[in-house]
Amino acid sequence: MNQIARHHPAWRGAASGRQTYRYKAMAAGGRIVAGSLEADTRDMALGELERLALMPIELGIEAEEDAPRMREAGWRRAVPAPAITVATEDLAILLSSGMTLDKALTTIASAGGQGALAATMRALSISVRSGERFADALARQPKLFPPAYVSMVAIAEANGRLSETLSIIARERKRAEELRRRISSSLAYPLFVLFAATGVLVFVLTAVVPEFERALMGFDADPAEGRSLIFAASEFLRIQGRWLAVAVLALALIAILARRSEAVRALAATTVRRLPVLREIARVRQTVVIASSVSSLLKSGVGVVSALQLTGDLLPDRAARHAMHEAVVAVRQGATLAEAMKQQGLLPLYAQQMLSVGEEAGALAGSLERIAQIYETKLGTAVDRFAGIVGPATLLLVSMIIGWIILSVIGTLLRVNDLLILGGVANGQGMAA
Repeated sequence: MNQIARHHPAWRGAASGRQTYRYKAMAAGGRIVAGSLEADTRDMALGELERLALMPIELGIEAEEDAPRMREAGWRRAVPAPAITVATEDLAILLSSGMTLDKALTTIASAGGQGALAATMRALSISVRSGERFADALARQPKLFPPAYVSMVAIAEANGRLSETLSIIARERKRAEELRRRISSSLAYPLFVLFAATGVLVFVLTAVVPEFERALMGFDADPAEGRSLIFAASEFLRIQGRWLAVAVLALALIAILARRSEAVRALAATTVRRLPVLREIARVRQTVVIASSVSSLLKSGVGVVSALQLTGDLLPDRAARHAMHEAVVAVRQGATLAEAMKQQGLLPLYAQQMLSVGEEAGALAGSLERIAQIYETKLGTAVDRFAGIVGPATLLLVSMIIGWIILSVIGTLLRVNDLLILGGVANGQGMAA
């Protein structure tokens, strides 16, 4: 048994004399880290900190009632996906250097302080030291480690290629995250323009248009005469503006909560695929997801059928998931992967041809990786083109709406002016008579 173990009920019976020590220490480079460890004595705790290349600043016994609460608080905090990616990459590096899995997990947890990631790594370390398979420990946290991740780790544990597989997983996750960041940054400008334009319209309707309306009242004109749609919209927005704001916030909150629903995400994906402009972007993205996921799974030793099944679960569109299921059936019945993909229309024609050539040459994984790279570039270009069109189009639309508002207000003023002139003429004729 190791001289040091994390605080966990499974260790109580075998090591009842152990105590949990809370520490704050200085790591390499002067970074301050904090954590907890179990040891028989204070000297053993100091020895373990020294082995981890940590210079202790504070070291004390943790109160028994505080440990479960602190661990529970760590579990409640969400772990960002990029943090899991970095931890996966670090774990691959430590394992390739010859460190055991439980020690590598403990090292990552110690460097993470008391965050949610550190709590996750500690729990995984405890599970591994208690004899549980690493893949089984990961499977208990599906929100952090998806089924494809767990399956790749399970096969890697069986064939002794865990560090190489973790490197593949980290590389694919980093590529996917970089693609998401690129798409988000490309859409940030048109979204900003849209929100800014909405703010300008609200300002014009609630602050500028009422001034013109008051000017009309100053001419002793009947507000009902010549009143245009703009003045009615302005009045409605000023009277019901508070309730409209509440409704918008409520809809935004509902949309944020609905994103967590698989049914809502599937409906949104299906809707996007039906829109003329976004349909091609969605198809290219689907190609990237299929090619990159199947490629990484095949490289990790997962069979073709299992790789297709796991990849199908990643697709948000129900029709695409059904098509992937049919492709699995076709492959089981003896069809090649290229034939199955062609039958279901899951990949574009060029990707189908590349896949067929790669499959005939016995380089299926490499061919899929190349397809993913090509269509990832196409996806970025398509998103940039879409963002480049939406931004100017939004500005043009807002300019036309504001121009319409100005013309409507001016038209109303001219009509009132005509009424005043006619009224003055009539009064003059009456006085002359």
